[in-house]
Amino acid sequence: MCSDGLPTIVPDARVRTLLADARTPAEAVHGLVTEANAAGGPDNVSCVVADVVTA
Repeated sequence: MCSDGLPTIVPDARVRTLLADARTPAEAVHGLVTEANAAGGPDNVSCVVADVVTA
């Protein structure tokens, strides 16, 4: 889940790559926000990443 500041500046393919490469949810959030800021994000970016595990 993210604010509109992320998908308007970071392409879906890059978001998928960042999520797939992250080892933890915290690492994924950091990568997503860093990517949006590096791309010149004109808005605040908020992200929540959850790791859902089923038994």
